[in-house]
Amino acid sequence: MNLSTARSEKRAKEVGIRKSIGSVRAQLISQFFSESLVVVLLAFVVSLLFAQLALPMFNQVADKKCSSLEQSTFLARCISFSA
Repeated sequence: MNLSTARSEKRAKEVGIRKSIGSVRAQLISQFFSESLVVVLLAFVVSLLFAQLALPMFNQVADKKCSSLEQSTFLARCISFSA
C-alpha cells in the first residue's frame, strides 16, 4: 500500500460524509482541484527557493557561472511553463 492509496481511502470517507450532508459532485471536484492547485503552487515556490539557495554551491562545485534565478526572464519562463 503506497501513500496515494492510503490517502484515497481517507478521502473516500470524507467524500461519503460530504455527499450524505448534501454536497454536489461539482463542489467536490472543485474542492479537490483547488487543493491540488494549492499544493502544486506551494511546491513550485519551494523548488524555486531551493534552486536559488543551491545555485551558488552548484557553481562552486561545477566551476561554472550559472546566472541567478533573480532574472525576470527566467522566472517568466518558469511561470509560463507551469501554466
